[in-house]
Amino acid sequence: MYAQSDLTPENFDDYFRFDLPRLIRFTVRLGASLPEAEDVAQQAMLDVFRHWDDVTAPAAYTRTAATRIYLRGRKNAKREHEAVQRSWIQETKELAFDGDVQYVMNMLAGLPTDQREIMAWAIDGYGPSEIAELTGRTAATVRSQLRHARRKLAQTIAQRNHEPTRKEDGDG
Repeated sequence: MYAQSDLTPENFDDYFRFDLPRLIRFTVRLGASLPEAEDVAQQAMLDVFRHWDDVTAPAAYTRTAATRIYLRGRKNAKREHEAVQRSWIQETKELAFDGDVQYVMNMLAGLPTDQREIMAWAIDGYGPSEIAELTGRTAATVRSQLRHARRKLAQTIAQRNHEPTRKEDGDG
């Protein structure tokens, strides 16, 4: 993370190079495809650049902006997808992630949107209080969403591995 003392107009380029790949991964964890995540991250970086002199926490600022941009874009995603199918435009191949990363992405994709968003923040190193502040939720809601997301992820992993979950262990 960048410290407040590092925030000068001269080092935006350094911040951009440092955080862009991390911001793209964050956006993918929200549920975006890699091309979508790259576009969203670029838009969020442009937004933080425009407000650079006023921003005290650029990583949090860009993730908040990326979340808003991505979720706003999802509203039109179905209509755009249908338009692409009708126009017979061949979709661009997405870059492949390594197996472990793809496994995590597939697991996150199975979560409800709110849980996926909060897990994306958590995976990026933010705690429940920070996530609550940055997303406009209460800390209790964030902790609850994290608990539900972790439980669902554990159940999904157990099902894929054909292992009983803790709850199933006690069932007779």
